[in-house]
Amino acid sequence: MIDGSWVEDPLLVKAEVLQHFQNRFHEPQLQRPNLDGVHFSVLSAFQKDSMVEPFKEEEITCAV
Repeated sequence: MIDGSWVEDPLLVKAEVLQHFQNRFHEPQLQRPNLDGVHFSVLSAFQKDSMVEPFKEEEITCAV
């Protein structure tokens, strides 16, 4: 249904669906915060490696 009329033309249906989702997800505010000049802490090689090593039995026991 488009404006109260049943429409079967695929091109019109596609156009209406596209318009619906463009309206629904339109972002009214075009300016977003930007992170230029912000410096984040960086993990050392040891810290990166320790994030993927298996848990130790002692760590599991302490957590439980």
